[in-house]
Amino acid sequence: MNRRNVMLLVLALASLAAATYAASCHCGNPDAGVGAPGAKRSAPVSSPDPRALSEPRASASGAGGPLAYSRHALTSSVTTDADFLTANRGYGIVEDTSVSAGNIRRTLGLPNFGLANVNPTVTGWQTTTPLPTARYGAASVVNNGFLYSIGGNDGTNYLDEVKYARINADGSIGAWANTIPFSSPREFATAVAHNGYLYLLGGNDSTNSFNDVQFSKVNQDGSLASWTTVSSFTNGRSLHQSVVHNENMYVIGGFGGSRFKDVQFAKISTDGTLGSWTPTTDLPDNLAGHASFVFNGKLFVAGGWNNSTGQTLISLAPFKANGSLGSWSPAGDLPTARLYHTCQVYNGFVYVAGGRDNSYQSLDDVQFAPISLDGTVGGWTPSTNLPGKREHHSSVIGGGFLYVVGGSSTSGPITPVPTVLFA
Repeated sequence: MNRRNVMLLVLALASLAAATYAASCHCGNPDAGVGAPGAKRSAPVSSPDPRALSEPRASASGAGGPLAYSRHALTSSVTTDADFLTANRGYGIVEDTSVSAGNIRRTLGLPNFGLANVNPTVTGWQTTTPLPTARYGAASVVNNGFLYSIGGNDGTNYLDEVKYARINADGSIGAWANTIPFSSPREFATAVAHNGYLYLLGGNDSTNSFNDVQFSKVNQDGSLASWTTVSSFTNGRSLHQSVVHNENMYVIGGFGGSRFKDVQFAKISTDGTLGSWTPTTDLPDNLAGHASFVFNGKLFVAGGWNNSTGQTLISLAPFKANGSLGSWSPAGDLPTARLYHTCQVYNGFVYVAGGRDNSYQSLDDVQFAPISLDGTVGGWTPSTNLPGKREHHSSVIGGGFLYVVGGSSTSGPITPVPTVLFA
């Protein structure tokens, strides 16, 4: 073989190797602003972005559509949700409290694993390290492997304390420790964790409804730095809801002498401070004691008390690129009318826990329903009830476990519930 033919053969082999590598490597073309490697978002669950791959392929169902990507662009050999997201960051995996890693794998026909990926049913409640003192109306968040309980009321006093405990691999939590309290004791505030900071919003005491926002940097050991007050939203309120999406923080409805229907948002800076608050599309009704969650680029509001009665309606509004909301539309209904309940989203399902019904009785049911990518909430399935009836509790999801923290009961005088449950 002469030298020219040898060189042609080498070039052909090199081209074949490059093509084989391009087809098998995880070399997507991430959108510059969505799911880029190292980008920081607000929550550990994710959804695919159709812009992330340069060449759409057939979807898992064999048809085109929003999930028409090449399966070969995703690493699927890892064995945990966290590793799946880490391995595929930058390949259309977007952190925005939407579709979980398990849901992506199911849709694309990839291997599946993880606690709630196998069976969405809550498999049985266990009691773990109780709060040192009973409380209701406290806020809870999970951040970097720690569970936090913030403020509330112990039945006699409004609280300004922040307690935290490490989440163990089996779902139990370690001993509770105190960290730096925030200013002005209060109940029925909201809290969110984002980008290494913990935020407290609003709440009330015996004489005031607060409109302040305080934040604290979370240290590596779970303790907090000093609290700093940043820009306040309009109208002090409690029994409202707060979420974070795409570097914006939202305050939704609530009560401050009357029930509110407004929604406001503020931009979160990298140093934890907030920009000014901007009003966006009002809720369909005045609401307090409702639940809110984010899924697949949409904000959901579920149940709550309007000016006359508890509600079953679940409404949704899409987030716009500038942080504002589109129009609200019905997404479904809760299994029964309720307020002072909680809702959490995991692996494409929404879980509702407890609350109060229209007969002023606390509830102990836990039910779940699937959420389609367009936001429609499907039929509800009863799961394992809470060990006792409760309202004014908080709930969070961490490490594949659902936690219910504190609360109170209306079967007679309000009695604070100190327990921390997980399932």
